[in-house]
Amino acid sequence: MTSQAIDDKLETPREIAAVLRTTPQTVLNYHRAGIIPARISYGRMIRFDRQDVLAALAARSRKGEPAESAVMPAGRRETAALSRRAAL
Repeated sequence: MTSQAIDDKLETPREIAAVLRTTPQTVLNYHRAGIIPARISYGRMIRFDRQDVLAALAARSRKGEPAESAVMPAGRRETAALSRRAAL
């Protein structure tokens, strides 16, 4: 298998979740909210390019927009922000 073939491999929500250290449902929520792009969406089958996902999250991070703000309910968002502050 060539390096190009490895780079072009599309990944499942579960595989992307493992990279991001989150759940597959969160990956799907990010996709539905327009936070991360999918390469293939055929019926219920969705596949992601890891580099596209990481680039989208990095661009969002540079803008100062946390990913969870688009998909997390307001009460949970505030709790998450407090948890991050407490960890500092």
